[in-house]
Amino acid sequence: MPSNILESYEPLKCRVCGADLLAANRERSGIIVFEKDLKSKDVDKFVQCYAVCKGDCDETAKLHFVSKENVTYWEDLDDLQIPYYFLKEVIAVINGLHSGKTIYDNNCLEELKSILVRISQNTLRDQTKEELNRLKSLVALPDWL
Repeated sequence: MPSNILESYEPLKCRVCGADLLAANRERSGIIVFEKDLKSKDVDKFVQCYAVCKGDCDETAKLHFVSKENVTYWEDLDDLQIPYYFLKEVIAVINGLHSGKTIYDNNCLEELKSILVRISQNTLRDQTKEELNRLKSLVALPDWL
């Protein structure tokens, strides 16, 4: 059952068929695909990120969405729902950005953030009533404080 991290449940939809890859009763497993630009020699430059079902949807996405000059890497969605592994991957993204060895196109980074938020619903614990009340105060503060 998803946690109450978000106000309401946000499905993680397959880019090809639209199936909710986080649903408890899903028929197929999903993956998160990263498309890497092979022309970038000094850095790992990712140009797109998306979620798809394993198998047919993944193959369809590669044919229709991925540039022939690039390569794709993937992470198993079931693995990313293991709390330790989820945190490890989030920290790896931060470390890559901080080191300057990994860059993401703007749309790719926005999509990755969206995917991580949706996965967090199945990975993080429920917030207590006290935490939810405190969160309301924290959200009201401007970012610059």
